[in-house]
Amino acid sequence: MTLRGLAGEYPDIELPLHGEHQGQNASLALAAVEAFFGGDRALARDVVLAGFAQVRSPGRLEMIRSEPLVVLDAAHNPHGVRAASTAFKEAFELSHVHAVVGILGEKDALGIFEVLREEYVDSTDATFRLYLSASDSSRAIAPEELQEIALDAGFDENIITVCNHLDEALATGMENALFEQESAGVLVTGSVTVIGEARTLLAQPEESPTASRPALKDLIVI
Repeated sequence: MTLRGLAGEYPDIELPLHGEHQGQNASLALAAVEAFFGGDRALARDVVLAGFAQVRSPGRLEMIRSEPLVVLDAAHNPHGVRAASTAFKEAFELSHVHAVVGILGEKDALGIFEVLREEYVDSTDATFRLYLSASDSSRAIAPEELQEIALDAGFDENIITVCNHLDEALATGMENALFEQESAGVLVTGSVTVIGEARTLLAQPEESPTASRPALKDLIVI
């Protein structure tokens, strides 16, 4: 992509992040660095290339597994979920999407589900399933309550699975994605706490304190 700062234009920059909004963020970062050095001259191209090659954004459209595809995004409001959904669909052309969702009580859960319905049910031919769960946070909305909100947002009850534990939700979504083989993936989203716990579970399946529930460790391909 081509990035523009205050003083320079930088073509053919490879940014290891998904989403048009990340390109906008990268341009702002370039402008800030240019401003730090006076704002009147472009940065050396090799420095820009090296810098962006090392960029990481954990929990922001982060592909943490490839078999099956598992992507984490910490979007926790309708605007963020729409941006993440747009980027997710552009980056991964899937025919089956399994969304693991957990939301905190102070967030606009109805708005989040309405966006998910619009992005994955109303405007795409992909098969979509919801796995509703919760992080260990005391602020997390109970999965059963999330189901009621999702129904209010227009989701069909037949595509909703309620899971009391996050590892159960991850394992079920991953198992179904594996069964469908190609062009299926899991998107985990809805809150920062869900993403943090999901990263821990997926990174350390054998040592997780919840590993006694079948589940996750048998479905992870490292």
